[in-house]
Amino acid sequence: MRKFLSKITLASAALGFSALGFSAVASAAPEETATVAAPAPDVLAPDVSAPEPGTQVGPTALETFRNSQAAVDALGTTPNDTKVRALIDALLDYEWLAVAALGGPKKYSKRCADRCAEFNELLTRLIRRNYLKRIAAKENGVVVIIREETRVRKGKTIAKVDTIVSFTAADDGRPQTLEVSYIMHQVGLRWQVRDMLTDRLSLAKTWKHDFTELYKNGGIDEVITRLQGKLGDLDDLAKTP
Repeated sequence: MRKFLSKITLASAALGFSALGFSAVASAAPEETATVAAPAPDVLAPDVSAPEPGTQVGPTALETFRNSQAAVDALGTTPNDTKVRALIDALLDYEWLAVAALGGPKKYSKRCADRCAEFNELLTRLIRRNYLKRIAAKENGVVVIIREETRVRKGKTIAKVDTIVSFTAADDGRPQTLEVSYIMHQVGLRWQVRDMLTDRLSLAKTWKHDFTELYKNGGIDEVITRLQGKLGDLDDLAKTP
């Protein structure tokens, strides 16, 4: 239980680092695109109407990421604003993350069965809540965008946006840095985040491991119970003066 919650909290919190309301978002070097073997989850959900590999239609992944963060910053620090929620929802591929968390498209439907919609809704709420929580925290820090890298995998273009996050630790006040990379793919004509690497720890792979262990112990009922419990904990914290 503790291991599951610590990992899911770390990964979810890190996923929200880009929306902390940081004082600056800057590039450390000119934007560049290189074809490299960027880390990515080993499970893939189907993409919908994605352009042909190598075809650029509309903003790049890096431009999408930067524009999203700039738009959130411009809206200020009102995390429950419907416009902020809309920006978060447009950037994150909740469906892909849900499928990956339950083992990928070959296992997903079997594992969640008649509770797939409920599982997806709870996981979406958890991811969104962590983003909103980080915006509301108003912690000081800086996100430095390093580069964008792309490659074609199984006929699909995958992008990795690398960033360095500098912030002050809440527990001891010491300066901290993290390497945070956003794995993005095209859903239709837009780029969305489908995984996030915090110091090379993959959100999708961590969830796949932990949800699989929960599923082995109690099936989808256990998975959903834990998600409900985590959301309940967040609700209790929100009520604490």
